[in-house]
Amino acid sequence: MKQVMIVKKRQILKVMMVMSVLYIVWSAQVLKASVMDKELQKLKLEVTNVARELTTETAKLNQLNTQQPTYTIQGDALRKDSTGLYVWGIAIGNENSGHVGWQLQEGNLKIVNPDMRKMNAIVNLYADSNHYYLKTITGTNRYGGKVPVKVYTKTVPTALKTQQDKVSSISKKVQIKASALEKYVVTKYKKLLGATTKVETLKTYTKELQQLHDFLKQNAENKNLFALVESFYLQITKFDPKDLDTIYTLANFYKANTNEVKANNLYKMVAKNFPEEFIKRVDLKNNIWFATELLNEVGYPQHAVQVVENYMEAQKDALKNPVVAENYVQYLYQAAIKAKDTSAKKTYLEKCRTTIATYNVTGFKGIMQSNLYETVLKLLGDIYVTEGNTEASKKIYDEIGTGNFNQMTQSYENDNSVLKLADDLAKKGEYKKSFEYFEEVVNQYNKYNYANQNKDMELVSESDYSNLLLGLAYFNHTRPNAEELDNGLKYIYKAYKLNPKNPIANNALGYVYKYYYTKYPDKFKAIESSTLSQKDLTIKIVGYYNEAIEQDSNYKRAYGNLQEIYSNDYQLEVKEALKSIHKLSDGNDYYTKIAELKKTYDNKSLDEKGWPQTGIESVESFK
Repeated sequence: MKQVMIVKKRQILKVMMVMSVLYIVWSAQVLKASVMDKELQKLKLEVTNVARELTTETAKLNQLNTQQPTYTIQGDALRKDSTGLYVWGIAIGNENSGHVGWQLQEGNLKIVNPDMRKMNAIVNLYADSNHYYLKTITGTNRYGGKVPVKVYTKTVPTALKTQQDKVSSISKKVQIKASALEKYVVTKYKKLLGATTKVETLKTYTKELQQLHDFLKQNAENKNLFALVESFYLQITKFDPKDLDTIYTLANFYKANTNEVKANNLYKMVAKNFPEEFIKRVDLKNNIWFATELLNEVGYPQHAVQVVENYMEAQKDALKNPVVAENYVQYLYQAAIKAKDTSAKKTYLEKCRTTIATYNVTGFKGIMQSNLYETVLKLLGDIYVTEGNTEASKKIYDEIGTGNFNQMTQSYENDNSVLKLADDLAKKGEYKKSFEYFEEVVNQYNKYNYANQNKDMELVSESDYSNLLLGLAYFNHTRPNAEELDNGLKYIYKAYKLNPKNPIANNALGYVYKYYYTKYPDKFKAIESSTLSQKDLTIKIVGYYNEAIEQDSNYKRAYGNLQEIYSNDYQLEVKEALKSIHKLSDGNDYYTKIAELKKTYDNKSLDEKGWPQTGIESVESFK
């Protein structure tokens, strides 16, 4: 039992000895680290003390400079003797305009130790800087009168020179102490950089190091740890390339140290790859426009919009600032163009429209280009047409204004939204407004087509009135040439085929045949299988007019058009056609019948004012 106790005591003693050795080693390491920290703190304190001393002595120097400003003297040299140079001129100080040494109006000045190299002997002019005022004495002018003379010297006053030397000496001490600290920190942290693999530890060191960098930069000119701090940040990003906090902090570090290129490259990388995170880090007070421009540049105008709206929430009445409003509108527009979702596109456009319209009241619209406003409205109109929201689209295009569709011309070859709107209105019986839109479309299409050949515009509709109104628009807009006739005839004839009993379609076809068939017979080949004789042409024209009044017995325009045909009964071709239509032969029966019909048609063509109605419908024909 006693032997067992001895063995156990020996084991315990052995363990205690091992633990003591480990403790000694650990204590030495701690002591070593502590010594290093104390050394750093000591060096820092030395820099702090000498920098504080420099600040104090520099303040004293500045005070002396204020009390003893330097002067630039310029004037005519009067004479020079062993005591100095006499000048008739002015003396302007570098500061402290109330100092007695100032001489704003020309007066008698004396420089006791002038630099004669500053003397222009040709014009007898003296001009030099860095003079110090000594005193004012009394001199005698050329007339024997007593005058004040201000005396200056090029020699720095003793007290000022002493303080300048003192500040210079302390400045050198600051550089020496700062260099010692810089060397110590670089040695220490370079070792830590190479030996540290844990990201969190690296971050701790980086924070400490940046504080030391800022300390040196603040207290010692031309001393910093920029390259070393940068190395630590880059090392962290190697371990974790998606550590946005570190990347963004590094960007801020670059910017604070006037390395704008590196800073902007990092900001751009974050904005492009992590726009949502970028927004969270935007300083709304200082960096809003830099951030929004960057987001827009990398293809995220919608995020630029979000930043501006965050700013608007933080700053009441922000949009009253034209710069804010204009940028907001531009980003909204870009976001709308980029948006793939129709709902999002519509939201951006409506905000854009509202912002421009609202700030038009306070004169803002004058800042914006009017074509952007019209483009925004046009895009909104397209969306509402596509959605089938006729009322909303109608309001949009009414806001643009009839005859003011200039910004829409470039899109007609691809986009027929206004045609769709006009088609919807025609289907709802709003013929007048539909006709107005069709006419404006034809107007702009013609302008565009003259400069860009073979650009087609197509109305796809099974509505007889939609096709009819578009066809009429071609003939009402201008007297169509051969190319324009194709479209007008195509749509009027399609209207007729869709509804052969449409009185206006029948009247329009009669009109087109009467005025254009003889001149452009080839344009009618899609309708006519063979060429019509003058007699057959007249019969066809009358047939269309008769069908028009058959469907509408009060159709004054069709009666007027018939009266014009029958008034040419003396022409052989017309006479033969009328005889065939009414189954008449030459003689009194023919002339009596035709005379009765002419009178009837004439009476029935008169409007309320007694004017005969002829031709085809215009916009004013519809209510």
